[in-house]
Amino acid sequence: MSDAPIPIYKSSPFDISKGDLTPYAVPFMFISLAPVATFIAGTGLFSTGMPAAARALGIRSDRTIVALAGIYFFVTFPIGGGLSCLGQTMGPAGKYSNKEPRFAQRMLTGLGSRLMATHHNLMETMPVWSLAALLVQVLEPTSTQLTSLLALHVPLKTTLYPLGYITGVDSLRSVSHIVAISSLLPVFWKLARVN
Repeated sequence: MSDAPIPIYKSSPFDISKGDLTPYAVPFMFISLAPVATFIAGTGLFSTGMPAAARALGIRSDRTIVALAGIYFFVTFPIGGGLSCLGQTMGPAGKYSNKEPRFAQRMLTGLGSRLMATHHNLMETMPVWSLAALLVQVLEPTSTQLTSLLALHVPLKTTLYPLGYITGVDSLRSVSHIVAISSLLPVFWKLARVN
């Protein structure tokens, strides 16, 4: 076995060997940004603007969560899946390989890799959001605050996060991801505390 140091991914802004503790701070960022997400969700954009936009689109107020789920699903699967397939055509073979897709995926770099990774991350976070949405719909369907927190998550994960990931703007990708996930923490907490 070699005594060579474990290589750190070259484009990573984190270098633990130089004392960068940022990766260790991420869990605390999720928790500390939960109040910020709650504040943002409580602004007029989400608490009053979202119901007005839903009405303008002909969506009943009690179907807002269903509409958000539809948006999340559409961006995750038809759009994200299509972008992932496009990204896989950017591999060394220059085309999508349906016979060996996992092998072709491992060979991706650059934009192709980011397109595929965006789709994978959306698929990883959608189940957590879906569970929160289901619980809100069943336990507190009239809660504007909980619906606003769910609504904050959706544009962050379906627009800003992919935009940051695909274009390689890591700060936009990271902040939108952390705030989006942080918006779900108060949902679960408030549902657990409801009398």
